[in-house]
Amino acid sequence: MSCTFIKRGILFTLLLCSGFQISKAESFIFTKDPFVVQAIALPTVTSPVNYCQDEVASPLTATGTDLSWYTTATGGTKLAAAPTPATTAAGTTSYYVTETVDDVESARVEIKVIVSEIPAPPVLTTPVYTFCKGSVPTNLSAVGTSVQWYTAPTGGSPLTSVPVANTSIVGTTSYYLTQTVNNCESPRVKMDVVVTDLSAEPTVTSPTTYCASTTPVTALVAAGTAVQWYATATATTPLASAPIPNVNVSVTTTYKYYVTQTEAGVCESAKKEVVVTVTKLALPTVSAEAVEFCLNEVATGLTATGVAGATWNWYASSTGTETVSNIPATTTAGNKIYYVSQIKDG
Repeated sequence: MSCTFIKRGILFTLLLCSGFQISKAESFIFTKDPFVVQAIALPTVTSPVNYCQDEVASPLTATGTDLSWYTTATGGTKLAAAPTPATTAAGTTSYYVTETVDDVESARVEIKVIVSEIPAPPVLTTPVYTFCKGSVPTNLSAVGTSVQWYTAPTGGSPLTSVPVANTSIVGTTSYYLTQTVNNCESPRVKMDVVVTDLSAEPTVTSPTTYCASTTPVTALVAAGTAVQWYATATATTPLASAPIPNVNVSVTTTYKYYVTQTEAGVCESAKKEVVVTVTKLALPTVSAEAVEFCLNEVATGLTATGVAGATWNWYASSTGTETVSNIPATTTAGNKIYYVSQIKDG
């Protein structure tokens, strides 16, 4: 193998060697005769070096002897000191470094400095979440990459998971969100979670009692703002209008309805139960035998049996509305028919 060198004292710069391929001139040290050449090692670097836009940068570093720094791959003038990369603009900048041993400078090694753009904050499809007190909250969400949640506009550590809105406490809770792209974190954007109190329950009479009748009754009434009626305690869709209980029943029947109100600036109240009972009384029981009195005899009152606690109305006709005494008159001979009804709870 033959080599061509430039002699510099006891140092030789290898220009060409036959017998093996080289791609560029390298520096060697002549050590003894017959000569042995030793290549000068390149400095050790870390590349690429990554920064976020406007991040405070540090001077570049490399491991080697008598380092020299350049801004070009060849030629140019070495810098006075290790450069501190500019981070004001996003992009990639290359720097070059060499080491010098015994007055011989190595080849240049490239260090790429990548400055990544600061991403925009994540997109809040719902910047303000509103819940009613005690409701089951929906999941909070945002559109972005590696979204992180904070409880303060600056500083602090990110939460370990997406928070769940606490609807047991009325008030506003703010969260601050970022996204991270290329290891650069965006500015924070605020999301508010508003928990609103419930309205008071409306005023309504419950229980309400009706007597069975073929005559319809009017709709139920509750006092409140934006009153709504529901058929069940778990219904989410209100009735179109206030319910009208069916009183044309053959047996005593109980209905349950539920009513709410929504006052200004607050949520719909809890459902208030309204119990409606339609009472159907059986006919009272009377003696199947005729009750007989002698003329001018002192009569005793007619009797009937029925439900416990009932009171009685006696009539002289089956369709009359005027009540009469249940003690028959005996001053005149003849037959007289009486009619009786029983009344319970009005």
